[in-house]
Amino acid sequence: MESTGWELPESPVIGIVHEASETGLHPPTAKSPATQWTEFPASEELSASEELPASDLEAHPELSRLVTAFESSTDSVRFVADTPERVLARNPDLVAAFGNRAVTALARATDSPPAILPIATTPGLAPSSTDDLEASVEALSASQCRLVGQPVMAVSSASSTARAVFDVTLVADEPAHISEYSVHVGDRSVGQFRADGVVAATPAGSHGYAAAASGPTLVRGTDALAVVPIAPFAVRTRHWVVPNDALTLTVERDDDVVLCVDERPLETIGPDSPVSIRLDPDCGLRTLETPENTG
Repeated sequence: MESTGWELPESPVIGIVHEASETGLHPPTAKSPATQWTEFPASEELSASEELPASDLEAHPELSRLVTAFESSTDSVRFVADTPERVLARNPDLVAAFGNRAVTALARATDSPPAILPIATTPGLAPSSTDDLEASVEALSASQCRLVGQPVMAVSSASSTARAVFDVTLVADEPAHISEYSVHVGDRSVGQFRADGVVAATPAGSHGYAAAASGPTLVRGTDALAVVPIAPFAVRTRHWVVPNDALTLTVERDDDVVLCVDERPLETIGPDSPVSIRLDPDCGLRTLETPENTG
């Protein structure tokens, strides 16, 4: 995990990706709602914060505070708040990403996202709080933040590929429906168990649903994944910390389960259809840590 200093450029373009709603911590299913984004579409000529209408900013006080903090600290700052794809199309110098799904959407949208300031995300990304935005912007303007590389998982099945910043889950679409799962690292079988599902999480994701399933918390920079059974049938079922470049999860019983990537349902997986999880060498995700949130 690389860690370097970072300077806010002169006349920066600040992208804002803001979740319109947060579902909270729960098992993802095929019925999980799609993410909605707070969209304040910009004009063709990117200008100052007038692009963010006053009425919209009043409805989202955290965005108003962020805009005000940047305008107070930086000359000639410009903003664009929209969907991840439209924000990235404006080539921002920095993207303020509100919530986990904003971060993972940026990783899905491009191989090399710009520097990301995570706000109100899992503690695994050392996020800024919505109550501490002024201090975070002051640290950015004073070049006191560091840029930290984050592992991204490349997920593949027989018919799909995806990226995950936080976790990958195989889970029954109906509550309390037990199936059987196996875990392989390389060519070695490390476990087989009956459970409602199984989740594999990066260090950032180990603070989320994996933690709720009683998994270990991985320190930032750990070159590994946490693998945790969800509501296992056997009380003493183990969980594992495994290398992040050689993991395979498989459904062993004649059941169909849902493959979810960062809480986003991807497809239905049947028995003997392995899901491969590797470190994605093509995605350079980097997040900014302020002095207050570095740990």
